Amino acid sequence: MKLLKKAMIGSALALAFSAAQATPITVGGVTWDPDYVKGSEKDFIAQYDFTQWFGTKVETAGTAPDFTDAVSIGTVFSSLNGSSSATGFYLKGAGQVYRVNANSYANGKNFCTNCEVTYAFGGIGLNNNQTFDVTNAWARLYVNSLTPDFNPPVDSQAAVNDAVSGSLWLDLKINSVAFKSGDVTDGVVSAVLEVIGGSAAGNFMPNTLAYTANAFFEPDTAYSAGGNGSLKGNTIPEPGSLALLGLGLLGASAVRRRSNKA
Repeated sequence: MKLLKKAMIGSALALAFSAAQATPITVGGVTWDPDYVKGSEKDFIAQYDFTQWFGTKVETAGTAPDFTDAVSIGTVFSSLNGSSSATGFYLKGAGQVYRVNANSYANGKNFCTNCEVTYAFGGIGLNNNQTFDVTNAWARLYVNSLTPDFNPPVDSQAAVNDAVSGSLWLDLKINSVAFKSGDVTDGVVSAVLEVIGGSAAGNFMPNTLAYTANAFFEPDTAYSAGGNGSLKGNTIPEPGSLALLGLGLLGASAVRRRSNKA
């Protein structure tokens, strides 16, 4: 009888731990492995190419950044006076994710079957001392149709409109942005982004992501060249897998209680 009870406990625990071992999941069309580990990379990493520019308009989240609002980087840089006051310029842009974990366009392993992941950001206020005001800052990732096919760099308002035309995958609030090196003409920034919505929001725990990006401007141009970066966070399996884990643990607990009473 004791052997049978031990077997039942073992089965319940096996069920629980098998549920904890996540397999690749698909959310909103995007597939990734929530247990991904390679080198120093863990869990979820998205890499992307983008184009950014400074303008005077503040677009709200979900609105396509105005491509025609771009101001020459020379004008922006020459206006800086070192104070903490606002310049009246706002950083904005759009781009495309080309890799999620081990899957990328480069190795032919698409992470979004018959779709693509695009993103846009805006409302990042530039101060005269080259710090940023994130009061109105936002970023969003979309699962987009391949028709039309989004191909960075961004070169028109139509391309920007395409970047925000899909279904919302992650809605992000930008909590902080700061230069790690360089300046507005050629710099590397790091940021902390908070997940506040989107079809994949429930899969990110904790709900903060680390953002790193770099971009540079050719002299007297209005649009950045060679913008690229990464978005890193921790994800959990599908809610169904977590429910299965819970059931397994409850089963083990129930078996233990019955065993103690026997």
